[in-house]
This record gives sequence, C-alpha cells and structure tokens, in this order.
Amino acid sequence: MKPGAVIVTVIAVLVGLALYAVASFGPDGMVVGIGRLDDFPPGSVTPVTIEARLTAHVPRVSDNAQSGIVEVPIFVVNHPARGLVVLYASDPHLGCRVVPTSELPPSYNGELSEATVFLNPCHGEQYDILGRYISGPSPRGLDRFGVSVEGDHLIVKLTEFSYGSPAPSPAPSPAPS
Repeated sequence: MKPGAVIVTVIAVLVGLALYAVASFGPDGMVVGIGRLDDFPPGSVTPVTIEARLTAHVPRVSDNAQSGIVEVPIFVVNHPARGLVVLYASDPHLGCRVVPTSELPPSYNGELSEATVFLNPCHGEQYDILGRYISGPSPRGLDRFGVSVEGDHLIVKLTEFSYGSPAPSPAPSPAPS
C-alpha cells in the first residue's frame, strides 16, 4: 500500500470512530459512554465521575450544574446475580457523597451492618451493594441511572433517573396502657 493511501485510511478510521462516538453516546452529554465493559468485571464496585453538559432536567443532578456542566459521581456495580447497576453517589438525605466501606480509614469506629457496602460519612446512612437502604436518616436508598451496553461499551443514561426505594417506616410505638 502506498504511504498516501495509509494516511487516508488512518484518517478515515479516526473520523469514523469520532462519528460513532457522537452518534452512540450523544453530543449533549445526557447519554455517556464511560468505558469498556471489561473495565467493570463481575463482582466489582467502580467509582466514576461523569462530566456532562445537561440539555434536560435530571432530578437532583441539575441543581448542581454550573453553566450547564455538571459532575456526576456514580458507582458502577457489576452484581453477579443482578448485572450492571449505576448508583448516584450522592446521599438522598442531604447530598453528601457516599463512599464504599472498603475506602474507610482504619480509624473509622462506627458500627456497620454486615451487608453495608456504601456509607455516608456525614450522617452515617448505610446502603447495601445494590444501593438499598439499611440504616440512618435517609428517606430512601441510593438513586440510580439507566445503563446499557452498546458493543463492548458501557453507557450511562442520565435522563433515565430513578429514585431509590423508600426506607422502611419505623414500627409504631405501643400505646400507653
């Protein structure tokens, strides 16, 4: 192959990849490719921060946008039985960023449920691997975003936002006798 043909071929491939990325992942930032599926092996909990330009309202996220740009902290959970789950890493109670318990400092002396995977270090809320409420003042579990796989890329859909499941109601106090 002639050197000029190689350059033209390389340029064509690069342009094709760029067009694929725009067509597949959306130019508005509402649908975002965050990595290859191999980056999120089964059983993993992976923190990711998405930087996106919002073109539509996203509950709880849009309030933090500056000039339409927002950073969205998420956890990608590849659960062996439930598959891929994308959790919003902002606590539903007052918005503190939750952390995986694996990242807690050795000096942490709070009590953790055996099922706790995520903890709000500000107020002590605890959540399991799927973001379900375990304990604390939060009104619900962690919120979620839609997720899909296109080819071998993991796609997060910011417009497919769903609130976490409500926390159980406290048991009623017995009536005085």
